[in-house]
Amino acid sequence: CSIDRSKKANYNQIINFAYEVAEKIKESEIIKRKNNYQKSTNLNIKNYLQKKYNLSISLPSRFFITDSTTSCLSLRGDTKLSSQRILVSSFNLGPTIDNIILEQNRVAKNNISSNNEGSYLVVEERTSLYIDTIEESNQKKIIIKGLWKMEGDFMGGSFLTTLIVNAKNKNNTLVSLYLYAPGENKANYLLDLEAILKSLQGVNN
Repeated sequence: CSIDRSKKANYNQIINFAYEVAEKIKESEIIKRKNNYQKSTNLNIKNYLQKKYNLSISLPSRFFITDSTTSCLSLRGDTKLSSQRILVSSFNLGPTIDNIILEQNRVAKNNISSNNEGSYLVVEERTSLYIDTIEESNQKKIIIKGLWKMEGDFMGGSFLTTLIVNAKNKNNTLVSLYLYAPGENKANYLLDLEAILKSLQGVNN
């Protein structure tokens, strides 16, 4: 029995070590992409976000503005096999998870649909959400990761959302990133979205 316990302990140590190494490699790749995207961000997007939302972001050069005439800034970045959408809006509710999802669904419903009439994007409630909070100088990020679906159509994918809570000026901002890449390996695309999310910072605070 003691031998079996020893083997199990060694096995668990190996698994934990492999996990830690994988996380370090992932974090290194995210930081590398974030730094690279600082140089490629569309100037119109950069200037608009700073002026409207006091926010900075680093983006791959493929992203462009699809709509800035409403209360939400809509960005899009496509590849041959995928589509990524980013929605940025002011957030005036209490910073709870329920309120974040409620507002995320409201903004998405008004801005993202498929070719099917009456379709709209919502958070998939049947799957678990990953929730994290990061405290930074003068701001807090509440991060939610999960899956989305298209009501009225057979579409779905992953999302990363962050609520940026500005402790100094109370100008809170909701940023939701959506990935659609049917039948593709999502790892590379999700690393891009992780890098974009990590780059989000308040400015002029």
